[in-house]
Formats: sequence, C-alpha cells, structure tokens
Amino acid sequence: MRLRTLFLSLIIWGAALGKDSDEHPTLPVGAPAPDFSLKGVDGKTYTLSSFREARVLVIVFTCNHCPTAQAYEDRLIRLTDDYRNKGVAVVAIMPNDPRSVQLSELGYTDMGDSFEEMKRRSAEKHFNFQKPGKIPHTQDTRNAIEALLRGLEPPVATTKVFGCSIKWSEKSDWRIKVREEWASEPVKLDTTDVAGLQALVKNNSDKLRLINVWATWCGPCVTEFPDLVDINRMYRRRDFEFITVSADDPTKKDKALKFLQGEMASAANYIFYIDDKYKIIVDDPAIGRYY
Repeated sequence: MRLRTLFLSLIIWGAALGKDSDEHPTLPVGAPAPDFSLKGVDGKTYTLSSFREARVLVIVFTCNHCPTAQAYEDRLIRLTDDYRNKGVAVVAIMPNDPRSVQLSELGYTDMGDSFEEMKRRSAEKHFNFQKPGKIPHTQDTRNAIEALLRGLEPPVATTKVFGCSIKWSEKSDWRIKVREEWASEPVKLDTTDVAGLQALVKNNSDKLRLINVWATWCGPCVTEFPDLVDINRMYRRRDFEFITVSADDPTKKDKALKFLQGEMASAANYIFYIDDKYKIIVDDPAIGRYY
C-alpha cells in the first residue's frame, strides 16, 4: 500500500520512473492490503487491524511540504467528517523521509516533513479498502466510498494524479549532489555606492526582496548568515530575491568575498563605499532601517 502511493508520486519525475518502478513496484489492484505498524500523532501505534471494525478504510498518503497536499487539506477534513458515522475510517500517512526533502522544496510551506512537524494535511491519492483488506480500485474518493458502502465496485478503476515526488530514504543522497551544485555556483562581490543602495531599497522588480546588511566584524551577522543563505535556497525559485550588502571597509573586500565564498552565498552580493556610513543612516531612513 505504501509503495503504491509513494511510487505514484514519482510519475511526474519521468526520468526516474523506469528505475523506481523496478525498485518500488506498485501494489496491484485487488491485492491484499499489507499490514503496517506506524506511530500516530497521538502517540499511539496503529496497525491495519486497528481499523478492522470499519466497513471502508481510506488511507491517504500526504505530507506537510507539498503545495498539492496542502490544497487538499480542507477536502480531506470534510471527507472525514461526512463519513465518520457511516463506518468509514480515514487514515493519513506521511511517507516521506524528511532527510530527503530539499531546501527548494520547503519554499512552499511553513513546516517540513519530520514526525514532530507532521499534521494531517491532504490527499494526493486515496486507497479504498473493503473490509477483507483488498484494494478494489483507486479513483474519485467519494464515489468509491459510496460504491463500497453499497457493496458495489467503484465506477472508475483509476484516475490520473499529480503532486510532489515521494521522498524515499535513498533520496537523501541527493543532498550531496545538491551541495556540490551549490559549491559550483559562482560567488561574486560587486561594489556599489549610495545611489546603488537607494536603487536596491526602492526595488523596481516584481520580486519580494530581502536585503541583508552585514560585516565580517559583526558577530551576530556572521552567526545568522548561514540561515539567510538557506532561506535564499528555499525561495529563490519563486518571486524572491536575496541581496547581501557588506558594510566592511572596501579595503577589506577580499576578506568579505572569502567569507561569502565559504558560505557558498551565490546571491547578489555588494560592498559599498562611502566616507561616513553613519551619515547615510541619518540622511536616508529607507537605508538606515537596514542597520
């Protein structure tokens, strides 16, 4: 059951489909529902037999980080409420290994896929089981439930699905590849002036712009910098732009660049030159608020 749902998500990853279809075969229609033993968010451990009293068991494989799953959350809650007193049990299972979720995939969510963060979200795919524990069909959930409650076969055998890829444990190796890609991205440090800073703050682009003013001599700046780099990696595929502005003396440009390279900060990086940097804080509140 888990393999089928997880494999289904990989359909949108065309290049990986052939290999993963061999390693993670889809559970065929009509196959017995395999048992499981999983810890619930309530601290209890559940198995397939925990739901033996249900006439129909709907198992939903979902997760926190996927926008598609999030979009179905309210529908899943309504489905559960509508069939709660009709002998239908709804179970949500989060199948992802949180170590395999990339930072760029966390740019659409307020939480990751760890057990601690897991809450019931929504369905990418539903499996409807009759009481003997067989998978009859996978399709429109409500129609399938109504048919099964009447002892009938669901009218549609299968439906197309969409959503995010399943984060198999072996995908954690991707993090190594991604880090290698980050390391290969060029890191530059350009010089700017007051007019340039004013243009950055004005932001004539259509993107949300995050400007971080920092310096190598600023302890808190150095401490928080890795987190800001992670934020950029999370959101840079969206309408988001991260810009760093070094307040180091321009004679220390090489030192600032070395720091940026060490952090693999491939964002737009600037160092600015002005005789009295504190004067601009007073004269231009728009820039001063970044200090």
